[in-house]
Amino acid sequence: MTMSLKITVTNEPPIQADSTDNINPDLLAHFREYMEGASIWPFKHQADAFAAVLADQQLRLVAGTAAGKTLAVALPLFHKMFGGVMPRPRKILFMYPTRALLEDQRQVMVKLAEVYAEYTRERGLEPEQVVGLIQGGMNRTALFAALACPALVATPDAIYWFFRKNVKYSHVLIYALCQVSEVVVDEAHLFNGLMLENLIAMLNRVRFFRHTYMKANLKVHYLSATADEALIKLNSDTAAGPVVRIDGRSKCGDVITFIEEQPAITEADKRLMSAAQELLDTGKQRVLLVCNSASRAHKIFDKVKPASAYPSLPPKFSLRYGLITLERGISLLGELNLGEAIVQRFERNIRVALPLRWRDLPEKSRDVSIQAEALESLLAEQLSAQHRTFRNALWKARDVTDKQQINIGKLKATLSSYVIPGSDSLLMFVFDNYFSEPQRGLDNFDLARGFLDKFFEQLSAWTSGVLDRYEEGLTLSQSSGESLGLNAALRQAAADQPALLAELGSIEPLVRWISETLRQNLMLDKNTMQRGVDLPLTLYTRRKGRSKNGKPRSISVGWLLRILKESLGKGDADELLDRFRDLVLARGEIEHGYVKSMADAPPGTSVLLYTGSMTDRSRAGLLDVFKDSDQRATGQPMLLISTSAVEVGVDFDADAMISEISEKQGSNLLQRFGRVGRREGVRSEVRLFMPTTAVDELAERLSGIKDIDRSEFSTLVRDLLPPPSYVDTSDYLKAIHHLVNQQIGEVGEEYNQHLESGEDYTAVQQIANAMQAKGIDFAYGLRDTLPAISLRDAGVSRDPFYLLSYVEDDELLASESPFEAGMADLFFGEFIYRRRLRNVYIDSRPTIEAATHQIWRKRSTNELRVLEVDLAVGSDEHKKMMDEALCEPLLLYGDIYLAACWLDSEGKPTGGKPEIGGFSLTNQWYVLLPGVFDTCLDDVLKQADCFELEEIYYDRLGAQREHGYGAILLERQTGAAFHVWQRLSAEWKALKQLRATCKDSK
Repeated sequence: MTMSLKITVTNEPPIQADSTDNINPDLLAHFREYMEGASIWPFKHQADAFAAVLADQQLRLVAGTAAGKTLAVALPLFHKMFGGVMPRPRKILFMYPTRALLEDQRQVMVKLAEVYAEYTRERGLEPEQVVGLIQGGMNRTALFAALACPALVATPDAIYWFFRKNVKYSHVLIYALCQVSEVVVDEAHLFNGLMLENLIAMLNRVRFFRHTYMKANLKVHYLSATADEALIKLNSDTAAGPVVRIDGRSKCGDVITFIEEQPAITEADKRLMSAAQELLDTGKQRVLLVCNSASRAHKIFDKVKPASAYPSLPPKFSLRYGLITLERGISLLGELNLGEAIVQRFERNIRVALPLRWRDLPEKSRDVSIQAEALESLLAEQLSAQHRTFRNALWKARDVTDKQQINIGKLKATLSSYVIPGSDSLLMFVFDNYFSEPQRGLDNFDLARGFLDKFFEQLSAWTSGVLDRYEEGLTLSQSSGESLGLNAALRQAAADQPALLAELGSIEPLVRWISETLRQNLMLDKNTMQRGVDLPLTLYTRRKGRSKNGKPRSISVGWLLRILKESLGKGDADELLDRFRDLVLARGEIEHGYVKSMADAPPGTSVLLYTGSMTDRSRAGLLDVFKDSDQRATGQPMLLISTSAVEVGVDFDADAMISEISEKQGSNLLQRFGRVGRREGVRSEVRLFMPTTAVDELAERLSGIKDIDRSEFSTLVRDLLPPPSYVDTSDYLKAIHHLVNQQIGEVGEEYNQHLESGEDYTAVQQIANAMQAKGIDFAYGLRDTLPAISLRDAGVSRDPFYLLSYVEDDELLASESPFEAGMADLFFGEFIYRRRLRNVYIDSRPTIEAATHQIWRKRSTNELRVLEVDLAVGSDEHKKMMDEALCEPLLLYGDIYLAACWLDSEGKPTGGKPEIGGFSLTNQWYVLLPGVFDTCLDDVLKQADCFELEEIYYDRLGAQREHGYGAILLERQTGAAFHVWQRLSAEWKALKQLRATCKDSK
């Protein structure tokens, strides 16, 4: 019989501030203007935060959802910057853990800029010029414009992007960051483990630059739902000002809570949706259903039977967020008889604003004028990727007995495996012209590596010469023999470098490779095109696809209206826009892919879907629809199906919630509870589906209890379902920061010298110096540095081990980004309905034998070294690895080769080909545990305190394979493998008896 509990979760509301709190009168006036209420008072914790920020203190604000944390710090910072408070901050930086949260909270900053418009205009700034967005992939013009704004919003990931992937702009970013007086880290509890260490390292770098070059300190404020001790390091620098902690409470009422056991996987979708329908039938207007996975949320949404073809959204939302095919929009526009001049402007604006791939142009299309910096950025990335690939092939081609000798035949075979047959290949051009000639002596490893580095440096100089020549733009063409196009520019730049031209001989293969690379990867949009071009509109109205003519392109109605407004003159613009709006609402067949009318529910019920696996454009406006007060007033019910994407930042409330709470998700409950109980007079209800063991334990602990405080209940659930474990620190990660500092240049070197004078930096320097000497490439990013596989949906990617379990080999494509492992030729909506085809694991034999380096500690001196390694069968290192008395955990670097066990329709293994289309994860650090297999792996990990770390991928399937060398632990985040290797090495002797059980079981 299914266990079910009922309890009332109570909440003590936040204390309201009043006149006795002595709030700054001007600030209070702006608070009321923002809140749109002349007599509204902030919460007491908000008033305390106002006072702390205005008093130049650093803030630690701890409160759950619906506590007004963001406004509590943003308002006084804007007041300091624009309200006449001295000293005035030069810049403020707001950082958010996710793009979705950033987009939501950016609207808060924009509204604050409007509230302070009178003051911003005194400084010559319109409100729209106050808030600058920093994001990865920005070109020089966009970055400069954003950094010029006094308030910056960004994810730390975007700032990392510039420090590692676009170093040429890092000096501009450093200059701007030096001017940042105060930083706000929002939802700081979402930064954990090495991700938190990365964030702290970035803040410390900015602190040093600011102190060194501006003679000023950096204030840091953080906002968090939980009081995690690890977060204290974010603003522990008291030289920047005293640190004060303020605790707040959520504005939520009591909630009737029902707790049930999680249904079986096969019944989960049906049970969750049934619970939602029950709540809608009882009169709940806003119901939130939170699933543990995006795939479940999408499947439940897809199963909803629609009551009509088009959902009934209010006109204001249809016009802002609804979708219409571009063909339909242009057709309706034709009914307005606008005149030839307006139509031409409209079509030109369409061409400039919509992205188009160069490769999608017709073979004999018009020439396209491209911004030089767009080509520079793309070519730099592509050349860097080719350089890394060739270097990796050199390591693989070393002779087994003489590591200084290159096996030329093996090098050719390795390079050929990277090349699409029949295509122009830079890799094979370099090999055929240089490495196939014995007299050059490039069969020597050191000479070959030196030559390769110099060659790619010359290529970069060559392409840069093209861009220096065409600062105002460069004309590209699909046709051959053009006089103003890229090929001519490349030839001329080569002619200006006689030494290079003599070395290259014929440059035509390189010209063809660069042209093809740009053709495949260059996006034609407002960030790359120098000006609009007269290309056929059909290229924009239909998306290229597998069908001959593609599929109609859907665009936002709001976007279409903006394009039309830009195209109209001042005369009758308002009247024409009104007429077009009426046409679109009446006959535009407006739809939204993630909004439905619901048949099996109270009349007028709409269902919305909101997950992190949707594109930014798809998510836009959905939560605005759900929380709209006008819609509530009509009594129209709504069901929002979502995931953890709704936990933080986004401001909305629900009358009832259904939520799955699984293992490691206990800490999520407090945030989810913040979505209900916020409306006075509404009896809020929550239904939780939890693991059976947790439900049983709750039943025992809550026996005889009818009411429990919200924070106490959340703590109880968190104890039963503890959060994930994370790696807390890693010398390898610090070494990577050391190398990045070197890339920055002189200012970075100064910072390294500062670090060296502080804590014990010996291990960090040893690793950094050794990696630099060996030319080892490294992954650098705030989080998730394990290369993912992207889907066709923009910005949606998945773990390679997970995704490859569901796709066929012929559906894998080369990635359009050098920082991804590949691309799957399908959309997320297709992917979720795939059955599992195979179990994917690391093929340990080819992976271990292809390892190129290892980090090794010399026991006598404790010195860390990076060594070249040869673990091929028959080598001395291989013999040592196989010797039980001599073996030890190995921290290895090289390519990860994947294999799979195919499954039948019932999920049973069938065998079949083990390899995955030659797919591999290049240049990865991992730990090999020789002789440790699945039978004792978990016990070994637990004893070494390395069990279930979020930053490690545990290849348990590979550890089951009889032909393997042992378990492989692959890092998901840079630095995690080093930490695990240190822990396991320290415990290895103590684990001898436990390891012996593995041998006996095998």
